[in-house]
Amino acid sequence: FAVFPLEGVREERVEEAREPVDVQPFVVGVGGSSTDPRHPPAHALDPDLSKVWISTGAFPQFLSMRFRQTIMLYNVTLQCSYVHTVTVYLVAPPRGRPFKALTSQLPATINERDGKISGAIEAYEINLQGFRARELVLEFERGYDDFCVVHKLQIQGNPERDGIDGIGRSGSRGNELMTHKTDRVKHKPPVVSPKQRGREIARPRSGSRSRSTSPTFPTNHPPRVQRLSNGSDVSAKSGSSERIR
Repeated sequence: FAVFPLEGVREERVEEAREPVDVQPFVVGVGGSSTDPRHPPAHALDPDLSKVWISTGAFPQFLSMRFRQTIMLYNVTLQCSYVHTVTVYLVAPPRGRPFKALTSQLPATINERDGKISGAIEAYEINLQGFRARELVLEFERGYDDFCVVHKLQIQGNPERDGIDGIGRSGSRGNELMTHKTDRVKHKPPVVSPKQRGREIARPRSGSRSRSTSPTFPTNHPPRVQRLSNGSDVSAKSGSSERIR
């Protein structure tokens, strides 16, 4: 897939940061499966909610962020619409192979008037604390509609010194996932921008329907999605995390 360099990326000195910071200045490339010039992948990192990335074509779809150096990740805040299932992959040297951190079905707000999925901007916080990565990939496996929209993507973490590579928690062995963490994805109250208030997101002109097959989730794992606001929502259970071999 194509990776598009970002303009104006500035060099910054790496400090011994203790608190997570916005790592967008360390993003050197953004790629995506849909590259509509009106809604390019780079719009996902734009703070302006009116600039969005929209998928065009069948699911799955993806967004990819490449960092200038290894980042100790903390969380990813995803503001989106119509995303049904998301999988997070991490890539880090020296192996450079994808590591599947988690898969989760995201709850969505239902319009009380007609019982349909709302087009409001939903906010989710994905907990990736302790994982190191040089690249982060979000794969949108399914959507609540024929397309999905990403309004804003914010990544929190700390850049590491050169030569510190690998994926996994500090003090853990290799790429092992700490499976006792069951609240890695949290659903925040819907966020609606002034331009979106009172109307749903416009349907893109091109695109095809998503796959009709439903993903299977193991029943021995508790939900990873915790809804933080009241109201009707689509029940969701997450899949187990596994390593890609």
